[in-house]
Parts: sequence; C-alpha cells; structure tokens
Amino acid sequence: MFRSRTRALAAAGGPALSVVLALAAAPAAASPPAPAKDGPIAGFTAKSAQWQRRYERLLSAVPSARTARDLDAELAREPALATTTGDRNRVGRIVARLRSYGLRPEVRTYYAYLSMPERVRVEMTAPRRRTLPVKEKRRPWQEFYDEVIPSHNGMSPSGDVRGEVVYANYGRPEDFALLARNGVSVKGKIVLVRYGAVFRGIKPREAARRGARAVLIYSDPADDGSARGPVYPAGPWRASDGIQRGSIAQIQLAAGDPQTPGWPSVKGARRVPPSEAPMLKGLIPTTPISYGAAEPLLRALKGEEVPKEWQGGLPFTYRFGPGGTRAHLDLKNTFEVRPLWDVIVRIPGSEHPEQEVMLGAHHDSWAYGSSDNLSGTENVLQVGRALGTLLKKGWRPKRTVSWPRGTARSTGCSAPPSTPSSARTCSATPSPT
Repeated sequence: MFRSRTRALAAAGGPALSVVLALAAAPAAASPPAPAKDGPIAGFTAKSAQWQRRYERLLSAVPSARTARDLDAELAREPALATTTGDRNRVGRIVARLRSYGLRPEVRTYYAYLSMPERVRVEMTAPRRRTLPVKEKRRPWQEFYDEVIPSHNGMSPSGDVRGEVVYANYGRPEDFALLARNGVSVKGKIVLVRYGAVFRGIKPREAARRGARAVLIYSDPADDGSARGPVYPAGPWRASDGIQRGSIAQIQLAAGDPQTPGWPSVKGARRVPPSEAPMLKGLIPTTPISYGAAEPLLRALKGEEVPKEWQGGLPFTYRFGPGGTRAHLDLKNTFEVRPLWDVIVRIPGSEHPEQEVMLGAHHDSWAYGSSDNLSGTENVLQVGRALGTLLKKGWRPKRTVSWPRGTARSTGCSAPPSTPSSARTCSATPSPT
C-alpha cells in the first residue's frame, strides 16, 4: 500500500511525459498481459480477481505494433533536443494524441540550466594531421538533418586542448590504476576512453583527478558496433559513424537542474551559482566521437600492448600510449537557463485519490530519438490509449494514475526526478521506416 502522495514533478533535468495511472483495483497490481486462465491471484479475493482479469484483458487488447510504428514515424520525424523547437513540436503531437484518447493533458514549464554546443572540433595532429567527423553522415530518409547537433557531452566545460593521447579503456578508477602500475601517466594528456562499464560522467571525473586535460569518449565496436553484428540501418548495432551523445553531469551527487538541486526548477526558483552546483564539479572538456573517428587515434598509439580485457573490436592491437598520437580538441559550449516542458495526465482515483501510481518517460532526445527514448514515450502513450478506452467503458481506478512526461536531455540523458538514471545511447540516426 502507498503511504503518501508523490507529486508528479519534473525538475529541470528535462521534459517528461507523465501519466499518473491507477491500474490496480486491489492491494496488489498484476502485470499485463493478462494470464490465459481465470485462476486465483495471490492477495486478491475471488471477486476482485475476476474483476482484475477482465480489465487486464480489456487493457492488453488495445496496444498494437502498428500503433507503435505509427507513433514512431510521427514523433521521430524531427530531432527534439530539450528546449528546442523540435522538442516543443513533439510536445504538441503528444498532447494531441492524449486528447484523442479522451484524456486531459496539461503542459507545465520548468527552467533548466543547460549546455549547447557552439563549436566542436576534433583533430588528429600526429603522426599526421586529420580532421575527425563530429556528426553522423546523412541518410536519405532523414529530414531536418541540419537541426541535429554535433557530438556533445552535456555540461562539458569549454576548452582548447592539445596534447598526447592515452588510451584508458572504460575510464574506471581501476583502469587508471592499471595505467599507473604500468608506468603510464595521464597528466597533461588527452584521454581516450570507450563507453560502457560505468556512467559516462565518471570517466572525465576520474581523468581530471589524475591531471588529464581533456577526454574523448567513443563507442567501441566490441561493445556496440560491427563486432556484435549487423550495424544500422541493416541491423541494430551502432554504425562506424554513430555518436552517443549524453550528459557528463555528476548525477551521483544531485539530479535534475544543476542550479536547483533538490527542489523544482520553476520560474523564480532559488538558484545556486554554477560554480557551486554539485553536478558540475570536477569536470574537464569532454566530447563523444564515433569508433570510425577513434580508429586512427588508436591505430597510431605507441607504448605497451594493453591486456586482453582492454582490447576492443577494431582490427589491430590496442596500446596504452602515450606516443605516436597527438590530438586537438576545441570546444565552445554555451550555458543558459532555458524553458522545457512536461506533459502531465492524471486520472483521479475513486477510493484513494491521495495514492498515486505513476508511469513516465522522457520525450526529448539528443537527436531523432527512435530508441532513446521514444520507445518509452510510445509505450506510455499506448497505455494512455488503453486507459482512455477503459474509461469510456465505465472503468475507474481506485487509486490516482498519473503520467509525468518530461525532458532532461542536456542535464542527464533525460528523465523526470522520479525516474532512475541509466546509461542511454543517443545517436543521431533514426529508423528508416
């Protein structure tokens, strides 16, 4: 049983689509789809179990794969970075859908301190000079391609850094410890690390603690790419030009809007200076690149061979460095407080309105967002469609059901504060369908 009411608030971590949905008609809620048989349910009376089974069947009959594809084609048509016109357009489409289901969505505005890339330049300067790509190539089916931002790690400081490159595996504390045991220092260096194993924000923090000046993060094909199977668009794995965008804000210290840690980022809210924001502590210039861009940097590295567990999926022997490879990272990121939008839907409970069952996902995306997180948005919308159908049949939840649907892209790969943070892949390539 719920003991207190949880407010459906999305702090300025990002916009969310929310629906507070009271699905349970009894003390325990069963998970759809409904079982094939009408047997007893633990914790339910016979009468309540019969009621529960009936509405599970009705609810699970509504969502469909065709609707999911239609939603994805509509919502992933244009990029929707938090606070941008594309995101606002997506909010409008979500609101229209929810209203068509017979629900009453409300849009709430929050104000978050966010970063945007103004200039991103990554070069290999030795053993030869080569400008590296900072954006995916355009696919024939992509619209609004010019609105896709270049490679960006949200909340990264700006900087113009030149130096030798050192490969540090996943950038974990134990990886830097292994480098030290092998006599390799990252002080004054540009550290090249691969995505995975730990949250991306840990990587620049650990590099900075050891004196590194900048960080490049790439997705190795052994983790997410050609070594795993067919790559996009032929398969689900990351193509050689795919870039995983995402925030490096220190979400283990705080969440949401960096300037309002622990309280809603509404208009007029008290704000801490960026220099005092826990989420922004200990960072150095950082940007993501593709494994196609990382390949020449790794291939030219000198030094000792890495241990077997550090070897990635590119077709040559990985080495620690330094030596052989030098790079230049030139980042200019702008920071400002910007408005973002949450979509809220509430279905009041008939018996326990103070108790809320919440279902939510973020509606913004670093680029087109078919996977992250329109897959979540579309599921929430399908549940909303199903609940709207039940409401028309006379169903009412005993507890309040709510959807908080929000955006938090540039402060953390976005979700309302009630949603646990997780690693998310944010590539600019949408589904071709």
